[in-house]
Amino acid sequence: MSKHLHFVRGGGDDDPLTRALRAAYAAPESPAYWDGLEGRILRTLREAEGSAYLDLLPWMRWTVAAAAMLAMAAGVLEWRAREASERMAYRNVLNSSQCAT
Repeated sequence: MSKHLHFVRGGGDDDPLTRALRAAYAAPESPAYWDGLEGRILRTLREAEGSAYLDLLPWMRWTVAAAAMLAMAAGVLEWRAREASERMAYRNVLNSSQCAT
């Protein structure tokens, strides 16, 4: 697979807009860019260790348990609603067949 974007047109070479887009979206070729990016990411992760989000970690177990309970409750409610809908549809079919005779 080629590293270039290919826009197929009726025929002919790339127009100037396609060449400009290809140049704008091309990945940097310099290894220094990728090393710098990696360094910035790792530095941000190290600085985030004292983050306010880490203060919430003790609550994580309770949060996950509450989310699981909510998901189960939503599933039960959806099942009950579907069951009631099926029951109502069945009654409607029975009532319509009785009225037709």
